[in-house]
Amino acid sequence: MTSILEDINAHDYSLIEQEYGEKLWNLYKALENDEIAEEDFCNVLEQADNEYLKLGSKLGDLLEVYFMKIFTEVFELVED
Repeated sequence: MTSILEDINAHDYSLIEQEYGEKLWNLYKALENDEIAEEDFCNVLEQADNEYLKLGSKLGDLLEVYFMKIFTEVFELVED
């Protein structure tokens, strides 16, 4: 996931994934096994959500640029 985010220049989103992704997965598994309280999982999830929300619509903008680049490249190949 992080490499894909890096490929589209979504570096801030990649950092969030690096910081919270594995941690959230491990907490989720622990929650499913009744090893932690739901609140512990929700607290970390809320932190990750807040980091994501701070970035606003930046990801949408980056995806739009990325897909326009791909579309242009495909269109040029078809014309040739």
